[in-house]
Amino acid sequence: MSEQNPFWQDLNGAVFGEQIAPYQMRGQGHLSSFYCTSDLAEASIGLAGTALARYCGVASDTVTVDRRLASLWFDMTLRPDGWELPSLWDEVAGDYQCADGWIRLHTNARHHRDAALRVLNVAVDRDAVREAVLAWRGIELETAIVTAGGCASFMRTAEEWAQHPQGRVVASNPLVHWETHGSCAPRSRPEKISLAGLKVLDLTRVLAGPVATRFFGGLWCRDLAH
Repeated sequence: MSEQNPFWQDLNGAVFGEQIAPYQMRGQGHLSSFYCTSDLAEASIGLAGTALARYCGVASDTVTVDRRLASLWFDMTLRPDGWELPSLWDEVAGDYQCADGWIRLHTNARHHRDAALRVLNVAVDRDAVREAVLAWRGIELETAIVTAGGCASFMRTAEEWAQHPQGRVVASNPLVHWETHGSCAPRSRPEKISLAGLKVLDLTRVLAGPVATRFFGGLWCRDLAH
């Protein structure tokens, strides 16, 4: 049942301001992950469904989430047919061993890659990057790359992250922080429920934003089709 999902417990009251009836769950299975990825996938889709149901004046317990399909949605939603999917990662991006552990370099964005290469003083060559990283202590390299405008993260244990200043801040905050601004408060629900006429404006990039926009777009198209 969805009420057993730990993410739903946090999301429910945070978003709705009250504990509402949980969605129904069917299906089994989970993605192979150190983290509870399938729980997050199920709860996120369940939250979107119950929010829409609430807007349309429908009982939230009429919403059903298929756990298997939710997991697949969070895994891969594109399957090439007759062509090969290109690598998701830049040729330099990845995990590298440093003097005292491992560090992750995120170089998919060109300016992030340029920043990392400037700090390491090497060209776009994975072997050269690997050799240069070995000479650095992880936290020092992380700090240097981030200061230069890049993106890198020294790999910490769960205990080390819990003691890190950023880790302590994250732990002290709720999973979702919801704030309504008067200048963009949602309009009141019309008597006749329809999504027709509403527009989805996408000003995002990378993954989370476009996926959310596609989700909203799918709801609009489904409503118009009916």
